[in-house]
Amino acid sequence: MLPSQIIVRNEGLTVNNSLTGIWEGINIPRAVKTSLTFINNSVTSINSVGYLLQAGDEGPMATNNNLDGAVITGNRLTWNGTDAASITHGMFIGYNINYTVRYNYLDKTPYGILFKSGTDAGSNMTYSSGYGASYNIVKNAKLSLRMKGINGVQVFNNTFYSNLKSGSVILIDANHDRTNPAPSTGAKIKNNIFYTVYQIPNISIETGCLTNFESDYNVFYCEAGSPVFNVGGSSKTFSQWQAMGYDLHSVVINPNFTNTTGFVPSARLDFGTDLGTAWRTGLSIAAAWSAGTAPATTDQNGKWQVGAVIYQQATAPPPVVTPPPVVTPPPVVTPPPVVTPPPVVTPPPVVNTPPVVVINFPPENLSGFVSELDATGSYDANNDNLTYSWVTPSGISVSSVSGPKIRFLSPVINTAQKIEFTLKVSDGKTTESKTIPIAIVPYKTDLEFSEIINIEASSFQPPY
Repeated sequence: MLPSQIIVRNEGLTVNNSLTGIWEGINIPRAVKTSLTFINNSVTSINSVGYLLQAGDEGPMATNNNLDGAVITGNRLTWNGTDAASITHGMFIGYNINYTVRYNYLDKTPYGILFKSGTDAGSNMTYSSGYGASYNIVKNAKLSLRMKGINGVQVFNNTFYSNLKSGSVILIDANHDRTNPAPSTGAKIKNNIFYTVYQIPNISIETGCLTNFESDYNVFYCEAGSPVFNVGGSSKTFSQWQAMGYDLHSVVINPNFTNTTGFVPSARLDFGTDLGTAWRTGLSIAAAWSAGTAPATTDQNGKWQVGAVIYQQATAPPPVVTPPPVVTPPPVVTPPPVVTPPPVVTPPPVVNTPPVVVINFPPENLSGFVSELDATGSYDANNDNLTYSWVTPSGISVSSVSGPKIRFLSPVINTAQKIEFTLKVSDGKTTESKTIPIAIVPYKTDLEFSEIINIEASSFQPPY
């Protein structure tokens, strides 16, 4: 870690956004070099504009590359909006490189996973080997994954499913927001499942982005006919796509998912290529997503499987054991006389002692930061099993309301305020409560308001 680097770890958050217009999503702070881990969180939104997770920049600026090497894994992002024209970004990764994006589930996000860079001088950022998007499930996105002015992104062992009549599964293009857009080169797409209900392009790529482009060992299937592709605005059949030298080892076959929720194939799909130990661990057929819990995983075994969900190695049945020969039992021995047991002594009744509530908590927390309330020190003199129930302030996102330890996200405020949490601890017979106050203070109290003298604008660019 660099000397100036700080650590940011968001884990086990449940965020439900009810704003229908613009929402910036969970916007990761990146003013300084930051080691980011965004793991096992749940984000649900209905916004028509903006993001669910904003882990990067939209253009060249001083904060570029401050999140390099971030890990985004085990998260579930769900968009329940109704704006058919929305391009809300699910997982936005702009102007940073070498992210590990793995084991995530994106449901109905208009744009799924977005990698972006590019300068007006015509240069792009380039990913190193071993980083990119792997073992993710993206369902019903207009664009499941996009590379916009970014080089060398690796897209391995994902499952992409779409029942939409328009859009594209993967789009690879230059960043045309810049004065001199440079093509996205060196993309690698392998071991994925592409399943479309209608004939939308599985891969759309600009001609300039074909430099060092690789796509092979994938599984394609379209319910409406042959899989299609798009190169430089021209539609291609699967045969025409292969004639260009791509996906020569790939197959067109129905993965026969057991359902369109878990996307588990009905059997192993051994059509992949071994990508090495860095990419060996995939999702288990029992994988599930909930805040605070990582989805189950399974290592590749035998022939490399395609898609995000991996079957375990079949185990051989145990060897047949020959039973020992039958032994003639010894003669019956007359049992000794029955001994009368001593009288049963009733033990005195146990007097219940109420549980003792002990909470460790910060008396003060900064606006917009995650903090923790720890009641693991609570105890019961009778050694009864304890249960915990938290009463949380309205509008405060928490990781749980039923465990001994919870995390909460402080509200974004301009003036200090006090919030209260109440914990009820029960031993099954008696319930004890304790209320704790926490002061929330603004993150930067030394900043003063400035008077706006004039605002001028020559153009407007919406987030894209």
